[in-house]
Amino acid sequence: MSPADRIRPSSTEGRILAVAGRLMTSGIVAFHGYQLAQELEGGPDRVPTIGYGTLYRALDRLERIGYLRSWWVEPAAPGRPRRRLYQLTAAGIAAAPLPELALVPVPVPA
Repeated sequence: MSPADRIRPSSTEGRILAVAGRLMTSGIVAFHGYQLAQELEGGPDRVPTIGYGTLYRALDRLERIGYLRSWWVEPAAPGRPRRRLYQLTAAGIAAAPLPELALVPVPVPA
């Protein structure tokens, strides 16, 4: 059994896939960890309660099994840290629990 076969919808990884899928269907194809943490709590105005160690370990696992890809972007303003953006891959779209994602093309980051 591969790691991908063990992802339960109620697990952190399963919840990330569902939220990433919802973001993608709403037009947000790349997201950063804090944005994802807010969405896991119910929206951008929510304060995340998920532990960042838990979140980033789950994102790393999803990337290692091929459901996400990530890349670093330089800050928009001086003095701000770089951000790591994440995006569902074709395999991640297939694994996400949202059937409407099958109709969404996978954009390639520039």
